[in-house]
Amino acid sequence: MRNLIALLYIVILTGCDFSGNNYKDVTSSKNDIDFYDLVNVPFKDGATSGTIAIPRFLEKRKPINKDNIFQYSYFDNKTGYLISIEKLMSRNTQKLSDKEYIDVIREGFKKEMNGDLSEIERMLHPTMQNVKVIQFEGNLIIHDKYFFKRVSYYQDKHLAGTSLADVFCTNFQFVTIHNKTKYSINVNYYGDDKSASELVGFFNTIGGSVYFN
Repeated sequence: MRNLIALLYIVILTGCDFSGNNYKDVTSSKNDIDFYDLVNVPFKDGATSGTIAIPRFLEKRKPINKDNIFQYSYFDNKTGYLISIEKLMSRNTQKLSDKEYIDVIREGFKKEMNGDLSEIERMLHPTMQNVKVIQFEGNLIIHDKYFFKRVSYYQDKHLAGTSLADVFCTNFQFVTIHNKTKYSINVNYYGDDKSASELVGFFNTIGGSVYFN
């Protein structure tokens, strides 16, 4: 809970920037990647390939389904990290470029949801229990591609019956379109023993490192 309160405080200070066309480049610098001791790891999905910088201590896992193209994790007792990349192809992703898609999402949040984060909460998968969306940014650029980012805090119903059943997950999700497919990069931490400021810098650096060839 300490983690949630601290993250909420940061969001209050930074706000949810979805106005106008003021895109901001959040591509991770080499200095930041080196600071967090991250290493570039490749991913591939058919004709799509790229890299993302992740912690060295994470271990490669077998994807749980065909839409999961990348999964690395490390767990110790009731804490752990999980980084995954999910794909989704639909009519919308096939019709729109990355910028067009992000613009539609941003404008929908601004106009149809009135910038209300609780409206996003109601749309999320029911396996995300006690979910709290604490930030949305729909104006990001990473390596010349347009992204939106959502930060949420929840308990994962998939983990019922395990030691992580009641542990909260802090999730940073970065989403874009590439080759007519939506790609969602999820950077997760399970546990409440990390400070919000540490997670924000660390997770933004991981998300900001993703590169599509």
